Amino acid sequence: MNDWIEGVATKIIALGGLYNSPGMKEFMEMMQPLAVAFFVVSITVAGFLFMLNKIEKRNEVVMNVMIAIGVIVILPNFMTIMEDILDASLENIDADGNVEVYTSLKHNLL
Repeated sequence: MNDWIEGVATKIIALGGLYNSPGMKEFMEMMQPLAVAFFVVSITVAGFLFMLNKIEKRNEVVMNVMIAIGVIVILPNFMTIMEDILDASLENIDADGNVEVYTSLKHNLL
């Protein structure tokens, strides 16, 4: 039962290798220029609306831009980093499910 739960948790955290699959990498490479172009157009329109004083709640616009940057730029990179951390941590677990502390500390210190 424990091994099954561990397998499910590993697949959920790693998204089943979704970000490392060739199809997803190809999709992200194809969509990245489109997302950047859409973002530039959005910022340009928001800039014109700021200049014309059409936007009343300026603080909310800044927060929305920061969230958009976080979702578009940081989230995909963060997920691949977390998958690498998961793979590295699973290498330091022995057959009984115990963490090999000495090996982990030795590897991190060197």
